[in-house]
Amino acid sequence: MRILGIDPGRKYTGWVVMEDYKLINYGCIETAGIHYEHSFHYIIGGIKMHLWNYCNRGLDVELACERAFKSPGLNTAALQVVVQCIKEWAKRGELSLALYSSTEWKKSLTGNSKADKGEVARCVRIHYPELPEDTSEHVYSAIGIAMNHQNVRQLESMAMK
Repeated sequence: MRILGIDPGRKYTGWVVMEDYKLINYGCIETAGIHYEHSFHYIIGGIKMHLWNYCNRGLDVELACERAFKSPGLNTAALQVVVQCIKEWAKRGELSLALYSSTEWKKSLTGNSKADKGEVARCVRIHYPELPEDTSEHVYSAIGIAMNHQNVRQLESMAMK
């Protein structure tokens, strides 16, 4: 099974394709310089462009994405729209989508539900020391989300046996 881990954001969206904890591909879609109204379409278009070929190969692919948190403010509202677009894209493509809160996947990865980006990066680098030093913090988060999803699926599989 391939997992497409997504760390959604209005300015940067990190993504990773992982299979059995092996990194297949990863990247970060930057939308910081794009006009506000167009950024959501750009993010979804970028995700589709980078990841759609993995979904169209007849492989068992699941999406794992960070759930948008609720708090007042423009950035939170923008994040909620990005996550909603990802939900709609998954539904149209008949892809399984699992949403995880930031505290849930961070606790699974680091043992600390309130881990900062530096702690997330350090934990991911323990598992994947081959990642370049200049890897985006958003890619680290996407990897953490995908690793959490892989863990959840393994536990579910064990429970079924």
